[in-house]
Amino acid sequence: MNMEPAQLVSAVGPQPRKYRTQRHRKGQLLPLHEPNSNPTGFLVFFRNDMSKTFRHFLLFSGLMHCAVLVAGPYFVIYLLQDLHLAHWQYGI
Repeated sequence: MNMEPAQLVSAVGPQPRKYRTQRHRKGQLLPLHEPNSNPTGFLVFFRNDMSKTFRHFLLFSGLMHCAVLVAGPYFVIYLLQDLHLAHWQYGI
């Protein structure tokens, strides 16, 4: 069996793709990413790109999350001691 090198590669399997600077998507080349000097991050997003009501919701949600994290261990003690819940009942 006498095969050319290109035929041998195609018979073995596809070659891994080489790194491209542009990605190919549905027949179109996407533009390259150009970093800009504008600051980014959560604080910039929080200050500039949100409405006041959404900021209040995020503040409420974050504080509620912290309150649940602090109160969680004490709630277990309350269940076991004051409500006289058995350990197996708590485990369920």
